Amino acid sequence: MKFFLGRNFGKLVLSFSSLASVFLLPSCSTFNKGEQKVFIYSNPEDATCKLYQGGVLKEEFQTPHYVILQRSSDQALSLNCAKLGYQLFAKSFESHIRDVDFSDSALTSAAADDAENQRTYSYPKEISVDLQRLKKGKAEQPLPTVFQRPEGYY
Repeated sequence: MKFFLGRNFGKLVLSFSSLASVFLLPSCSTFNKGEQKVFIYSNPEDATCKLYQGGVLKEEFQTPHYVILQRSSDQALSLNCAKLGYQLFAKSFESHIRDVDFSDSALTSAAADDAENQRTYSYPKEISVDLQRLKKGKAEQPLPTVFQRPEGYY
């Protein structure tokens, strides 16, 4: 009993913690709840934006802003941003398969389960919105109620 309460107990706990982290931490990237945090910022700041996922309005906000999204293999993100004196910003983003480390055979089945549950799909971690000043004589374009490309955008 004296062995566990003495100086060696701390070493034993530290060794066990280090060993556990080697085996458990690599799998953390695979085991998640299928959510992703995306940071959206604009130049200049304080643009009003609407973010759509799969064509459905997810959130309306002012930049800069973090949004938490469900990962998906088939739901594109669409973003509209507007600011007085600037052109309407519009851009879409497809999800892509994020890097998964298959070197550990114990993780292969977990990664396959993630793929089945769409957890391996990812959106950009950051989205930069570069607003362009309106040209002289151009009319303001307000933030639309549904996703819309700016006038003259092809």
